Amino acid sequence: MQQITEQHATATAAFYYLYSMQTVLYGLLSEEYPENLTFRDSIFWFSKKTIYLIENHMEELPITIAPSFGYYNLALTYRNWYPDSYDTIYYYLNKALESKTRLNRVTDMELETSVYTLYAKTHFDQKKYEQAEKDMLYALSLLEQMNENNTTVIEFSEAYKFLAKYYETVNRPAEALKYHKLLLENEAKRYDSDKIAAMDDMLVKYETEKKEVQIETLTKEKQAAHRILLLTVSLIAMLLIALLIFIRFYQLRRKNLQQSIYEAALLAELKQNELEQNLQEKERLQKQYDRLEKQAARNKEKAESYNAELTHIKQQLEQKPTKAMADKLSDWVSKSPMRRTNKDNYLRQLSELDVEMLERGFLSARDKISNMDMKYIICFAIDMEVQDMSLLFNVEPASIYTVRYRIKKKFGGGGGFRFLI
Repeated sequence: MQQITEQHATATAAFYYLYSMQTVLYGLLSEEYPENLTFRDSIFWFSKKTIYLIENHMEELPITIAPSFGYYNLALTYRNWYPDSYDTIYYYLNKALESKTRLNRVTDMELETSVYTLYAKTHFDQKKYEQAEKDMLYALSLLEQMNENNTTVIEFSEAYKFLAKYYETVNRPAEALKYHKLLLENEAKRYDSDKIAAMDDMLVKYETEKKEVQIETLTKEKQAAHRILLLTVSLIAMLLIALLIFIRFYQLRRKNLQQSIYEAALLAELKQNELEQNLQEKERLQKQYDRLEKQAARNKEKAESYNAELTHIKQQLEQKPTKAMADKLSDWVSKSPMRRTNKDNYLRQLSELDVEMLERGFLSARDKISNMDMKYIICFAIDMEVQDMSLLFNVEPASIYTVRYRIKKKFGGGGGFRFLI
């Protein structure tokens, strides 16, 4: 930290570079150990600290800093970890485009290319195919402007591959074939360019060594042979290292795939067990209800007692969705990236939630209460902050207030839920 502070003019700039390096560090650790969610949380924390400095202390930062890439990297991180958070991803991509005025023209075009490429992929995930096509074609036009001398770059291959996949998806084989051909041509150019450069290097080296052989003594010839041997050994060593890196990467990919399959199977089994338990409990209560109803028909003198028990059982059956919804919210809150103190407080309040009070309150509703309404009412009941609800349901804060107003109308301004007022 002291070295960074001495290198840069202000403490704000030093902290900016520190947070940026921490973000990169935890990004690398997260790629190597994806099962460790602490690294993922650290990425978000340091990224947002960097964004905070950009938005509140921009005048204290060097002119060379590109704030737009900070927004873009945060959007990319959300897509990698929370691909369904479309509103958040679009928000940070829009911020990236808005803040690109500090950059030069070339850097601006590089940023726009990256942003619209991510726009296209996100729209494609949402099956907004027309918008995805427009975004990727615009990104491709920017690439063509940046490469007027027809030099090939990896980004061209990525764009061609996306467009080929898109046109296959929308059943437009002619366009798909076109971009498949462009992809193959681009890869061939890259291969030919690398091959020609390698051949030129080998030719220069051969001519140099040939001249050295003509003027050197037998001792120097032996030294040249020794150097060639060392070069060969070094090349073999580099190839072995590259092979080991590839094997390691393959093992990590395979491990991640196995882990995801295992987690999906475990989650499916847990859901199945939960459904079976709920079904067994409902069948038990239904049998008890039927038995009491038959006894009430046979014995009219004890009808009131049996009716009371039947009413109690009906209440239990009706309370079951509320309890299940509270348990589901507890599971969501425990997995959310919100602050630890808020998370523990919400979990405690959910465990102590007065379900009977909520059930009585639901009876006062003028309109039907949906499952989504029930989720929001439980969150309002435990006094969950709007920002945390926005993070939990992946919606904008303004949407929370709209839902609150709509629910209040169903209860006539609050009804039995005074926390809605």
